[in-house]
Amino acid sequence: MRRHSLILFCAAILTIVGSITAEAQTKKINRAKRDSVVCHNRHWQFSWRGGYNIFNTHPDVLRMAKMKGGAYMGFGVDHYWKWFGLGADVDYVVGTPKFSETVDGRLKHGIYGNNWTIDDPFFNRLFFGVGPNIRIPSSCCPKMILELNTRAGVTIVNGGALSVRAYNNPAIEIPMYSISSYDQTVFSVKGQLRYTYYVTDLLGLSLGGYYLHNFGVRHTDNITTDLTNYLSLTQTGIRSGDESIGSAGVFGGITLRICSKEKIRRQPEPTLPPVVAKPQEPKKEEPKPAPAPQVTPKNTEYKTMVKVTTDGGKTPVPNATINVRNKATGATQKFVTNDKGEYSLGLKSNEEFDITADTKGYLPSETKVVAQKSDDAAFKNNLDLNFDLKRIKVKESMVLENLLYDLGKSSIRQEGYRVLERVVTFMKDNPEVKIEISSHTDSRSSAAFNKKLSQLRANNVKQYLIDKGIDASRIKAIGYGESKLLNKCKDGVKCTEEEHQVNRRTEMHIIQ
Repeated sequence: MRRHSLILFCAAILTIVGSITAEAQTKKINRAKRDSVVCHNRHWQFSWRGGYNIFNTHPDVLRMAKMKGGAYMGFGVDHYWKWFGLGADVDYVVGTPKFSETVDGRLKHGIYGNNWTIDDPFFNRLFFGVGPNIRIPSSCCPKMILELNTRAGVTIVNGGALSVRAYNNPAIEIPMYSISSYDQTVFSVKGQLRYTYYVTDLLGLSLGGYYLHNFGVRHTDNITTDLTNYLSLTQTGIRSGDESIGSAGVFGGITLRICSKEKIRRQPEPTLPPVVAKPQEPKKEEPKPAPAPQVTPKNTEYKTMVKVTTDGGKTPVPNATINVRNKATGATQKFVTNDKGEYSLGLKSNEEFDITADTKGYLPSETKVVAQKSDDAAFKNNLDLNFDLKRIKVKESMVLENLLYDLGKSSIRQEGYRVLERVVTFMKDNPEVKIEISSHTDSRSSAAFNKKLSQLRANNVKQYLIDKGIDASRIKAIGYGESKLLNKCKDGVKCTEEEHQVNRRTEMHIIQ
């Protein structure tokens, strides 16, 4: 018993050390808030459990005893890589062998009345095991985790020396039944289902259940002739045999988690060497001609017939929302299409408009720019503008236009928030949809840096959607770095800034 207590005490010390280490790691991350932090999808867990051993299988070798439940304590260490992990457990399970003949039964058979002494000490098992884990969800350090832990190892079995004695008078003790003390080590397996809710990134509260199976435990009991005579038993004497014991129980506890996070400093912008201008001789200024008088073009209204369809233009989409934004003033108006999927807009010349279309059950449209100058020879009084919407289905995707980033930075440009507002509307209109936000970089900088940078960008988009009320479980954020370029601009290829900008993009994919 002392040995078991010492082992459990050591497990508690390991838990405290893990807590201190995790707290230090958390403080280190907080100090680095001015830098970007990437959450890698792996973490350590230290768990401390306590509960009750509810059920034990009954070995047939024991003829006059049954195994009852008792206390349960456990300590575990796990490490996860996404959904898969490896772990090690130490479990201490207490049981008690109980004499199966009750007081009423003894009186019924006239077995020495109530003058009985029964010693039933604890039957102790100390399990050491290692094995694989699986968990859901597989996202990086989520708020809630459901785990299946499997273990294989050995169990040290001892104690449980049951002794039953009766007295026909106060002076004479008569042995009736006994179980020999256990002192052996056997092969064992364990399965455990555990649910953990993390109050913080570090601390979680756990509930779960377990099943422990000990193979080939040696049991020995002894029924004396006195007990045999009174109970009319057919078997007497010593009986031994190897038989497995299974135990099931429930537990609660705390879990300490250390998420693997990495600080990434922003890559400095390239510095160009100073350019020294050559001295130039002063030039004589020539008289400038008087500027021509400015003529302000007159705004002329023109009609734009917007048509919203699907299935490659074959099917009109009624009740679709047309969004019209004046690029100069920022003013936005919304209109709804008729049964033919049409709406006639009155727009002013000499002004630029961003026009989009969306409706429930379809992906948002691309943005189309409409502008005409009144003094342009190609000016038209009537324009046609067509949108062909894609129905929502798994693996359908779209590029989030104008959600762009500066070189080496993860912050979203101001114009990108308008794009994300459309994604928020789309997610709220279609609450059953789950999406993947995929971020991509250009090929400048190292592949490792670009991978981390793209993950930061995807995380920023996800966080914005969460802040707007979208459940985190509906959004998966993945950074692909420079692995999926859209053009020729890979390492070593000279490209313009505009060509590189094309590769710095964010996409939305339907995954459910």
